[in-house]
Amino acid sequence: MLLRVSMILLFQCVAFAPAWAASCTTSLNGELRQIEYTVSKHEQTDTGQIIPKKEMKGNTSVRERLFGRWGEVDCPGYLTLREFTPDLTDAERKPFCLVYDKAVDTYTGFSEGDRNAYLICKNPKTFCERVNTTKNEATAIARTGLDVASRTAMTTARSALTADVGQIIRDSSGALIMKGTGSFISGALGTAGASIGTALSAPAVVATGAVTLVGVGGAVYFCR
Repeated sequence: MLLRVSMILLFQCVAFAPAWAASCTTSLNGELRQIEYTVSKHEQTDTGQIIPKKEMKGNTSVRERLFGRWGEVDCPGYLTLREFTPDLTDAERKPFCLVYDKAVDTYTGFSEGDRNAYLICKNPKTFCERVNTTKNEATAIARTGLDVASRTAMTTARSALTADVGQIIRDSSGALIMKGTGSFISGALGTAGASIGTALSAPAVVATGAVTLVGVGGAVYFCR
């Protein structure tokens, strides 16, 4: 009876507290990592380890909130994705999903694509890594790509080129997403993409065929 009353009081305190601290464990490439964070009811930016309550709720599905993750790795996918992309806001992370290795219970990276209820990629075909560009270069790449997308939207049924040639998509998050061969992406970006030309022309990229470039939040991510 005493334990039951104590639990009720604890839940009431959390419900009415302006902020509360918590921790969980995730696994990145086989390495366990403890995440310490604070959930706050106050409006603020969603960077760092202080997370607005509405962002925590908005980035976890009902299924994940009800059933969560059990075992050694118990962090919500949302917090793990924040670990992989610390420089992005929650809005800017929306094009990305987590690549998860079920056999060894670890997250091996992140990709661009559709998510399931746990933010895990439904079709994990690529891995993304940040391109070493300045913020100005990243902004120029995004602006050029979005300009091309706007022009092609005038002549096609979608804000993209034909899928067999390449696609330029304006994501609802504000991100630029380009899909196609390295030569297609380089050609679409022109001089704005000079800083990533080497990466796009690498033999490994040419061999894989289609790749994806994501410009978001003053950064560029190359997915292959």
